[in-house]
Amino acid sequence: MTIIYLILFFIIGYFVGSIPFGYLIGKVKNIDIRQSGSGNIGATNVYRKLGLCPAILAGSLDFFKAYFIILLFFSFNNIPLTLKLILSISPIIGHIFPIWFKFQGGKGVASTFGLLTAIFGWKFIILWLIVWIILLLITHLMSLINLSMSLALPIILCLHFQTIPALIFGICLTSTIWWTHRQNIKRLLKGNENKIYFYKLNKK
Repeated sequence: MTIIYLILFFIIGYFVGSIPFGYLIGKVKNIDIRQSGSGNIGATNVYRKLGLCPAILAGSLDFFKAYFIILLFFSFNNIPLTLKLILSISPIIGHIFPIWFKFQGGKGVASTFGLLTAIFGWKFIILWLIVWIILLLITHLMSLINLSMSLALPIILCLHFQTIPALIFGICLTSTIWWTHRQNIKRLLKGNENKIYFYKLNKK
C-alpha cells in the first residue's frame, strides 16, 4: 500500500474523529456546549449542562466513531502493525484537535475506549468499563480515574502485541490523555477538582 493511501486513510480517520457529537447534541437543544462548564465538547461537559442521557449519547457516538474507523484500518492485511497503530491514533487526534473549532476539542477518553475495543474486543472493554465505573462511584473524580487507568495502556498494548512500537503507541496514548487533562491535574493537586455525583444528574 502506497504512502499516498496511508496519508489519505489518516486524513479520513482525522475527519471522522473530528465530528463534534457533543457540540451537535447541544445545538439540538439550542445550547453551545463550548460556552458552558469547562467549554469542552466531550461527554463530561455535556453531562454537566444537559444531563445523563445526552452525555451517554455523546460518549457513545465519540466511542463508535473511533471504533468503526479503527476496525477498518485493522482489516487491511497488507498494512504492517506499526502503520495500523499510527493510523489508529488519527480519530483520537481529530477528536482532540478538530479543525472546526480552532483545534480545541474533547479530551479523547471515549474515543480511546473505542480504539481499545477495536483492538482488544468487547470482553476487554466491558471489564475495563466495570472497573472504571466502580472507581468513579467510589472517588467521584472522573479525571483521576481517566489518568490512573491510562497508565496501564503501554503495558497492556505491549503484552498484547509484544512489540516495541506497541509500547511506544501506548505511551503516546497515555501522554495524550494526561496532556488533555492538564487543567484537571492542576485542580487535583489543589484539591478543588469537580466531582461527579450521578444521583444529582436529574435534579433541577
